[in-house]
Amino acid sequence: NANTDDGSCEYAQEYYTCDGDCINDLDGDGVCDELEIAGCTDPDAINYNPEATDDDGSCNYLITQDVSMNSFMLNSVSFNVLPENLSTEYLLSDVPVLIMSDDDGNFYAPSFGVDQIGELGVVGYKCFLSGADDYTLTVEGLPVDQTTGLTIEAFKLNMLPYLPQYEMSSDDVFGDYYDDILLVSNDMGQFNVPSFGVYQITTMSPGEAYSVFLNGANDVDFSYPGMGMARGTDMSYYDGLYEASLSENYDVTQTGIYHPIVITSISGMVESGDEIVAYANGEVVGATKVVDPNGVTLISASGGYNQYGLELPGYMEGDEIELRLYRQSTGEELYVTSNLEGSYYGMTPLTSGGITVHEVTAVPEDYVLSQNYPNPFNPSTQIEYSVPESGYVTVAIYDVAGRLVQTLVDGVVESGYHSIVWDGRDSAGHTVSAGLYIYSLKGDHVAITRKMVMMK
Repeated sequence: NANTDDGSCEYAQEYYTCDGDCINDLDGDGVCDELEIAGCTDPDAINYNPEATDDDGSCNYLITQDVSMNSFMLNSVSFNVLPENLSTEYLLSDVPVLIMSDDDGNFYAPSFGVDQIGELGVVGYKCFLSGADDYTLTVEGLPVDQTTGLTIEAFKLNMLPYLPQYEMSSDDVFGDYYDDILLVSNDMGQFNVPSFGVYQITTMSPGEAYSVFLNGANDVDFSYPGMGMARGTDMSYYDGLYEASLSENYDVTQTGIYHPIVITSISGMVESGDEIVAYANGEVVGATKVVDPNGVTLISASGGYNQYGLELPGYMEGDEIELRLYRQSTGEELYVTSNLEGSYYGMTPLTSGGITVHEVTAVPEDYVLSQNYPNPFNPSTQIEYSVPESGYVTVAIYDVAGRLVQTLVDGVVESGYHSIVWDGRDSAGHTVSAGLYIYSLKGDHVAITRKMVMMK
């Protein structure tokens, strides 16, 4: 009954004014239409809007992710969800972590009171458990956008997190980036080395992290393909090659630290099924079956670790690479000489080159002093010798009168095959005169001599 509007109108329902006039007659037919309110209409979503009538695709859901870790190895792990609390102290409070690290050299070692990580992020981590049991960490949070931009840095072994919520083939993930990538590896010792046509990692999975090293001097901006953008590459051929290359004769400890050795060519008698074996300090650290003697063979050598109370078996950075060939038909190891780009574990991202297999046992059965070559010689010659066990050895040069001219070796020598060059000089550094000389090998209860000729 009011004849003056004082601004106090209240709406009985959202479609009408207080005087009963329809305010939402969208089509002009005199009938009030229902208002559409955009928002999330799914009650299971964390941002559900009970008043929304039009789902705008904005629904967000909490995702539960299980991250599995094995005992007695450095696991490569990552998280594709963002929990409400990202602190290491909160998320890892029940996890038996001995040590955890990222690729920037930050560590989390709770038993030592070390927490340089602080909060877990969209990066990859190396994690070693403190107990003897495997462990699965369950994390709940909002999913990370799998197309989030990531930077792969040059001159660095990057720990790349896996962001998609589903498995993808490695070709779908890295296919557009392979020109920039030297290698990709996982914590089980599998490698993709595109320049050599090696693809052992065929499927990539949530919870894992992958080590990536670039082959250039520039950083690379990387992102995973979005939903429906994968090519669906069939990698079963490479799965078969990898399975066929697994060693049947050596049990190598999986440590989560690996050095790839790519054998590009093999000279000598080698058959499919023979195995190339990698040694460090007399211990086996890797073995791979030769699938195609004329193709490329990759050996994944397991590395050791000694920090924060953690000791893992394997090569240590700087150890010399020694290769042998296991002959399947005879069950013996043969001596191998290598022409590798890099002779030491861990000093470069990978080692590659050719090898030659010799028809002699890998470890000599006797002391042997070979004939020098060239002979006659001028100005230098090479002397090869072998010792069956580690011990004190001397290799020396004498003139025909029995006078000592030069001592080439005088000390403890490891068992195996050895080579040394004499430059034709005496112990004072003077070039010797032309003539006949005697060279000798002396070891434990053994003395062997041979003759050689210096020519002008």
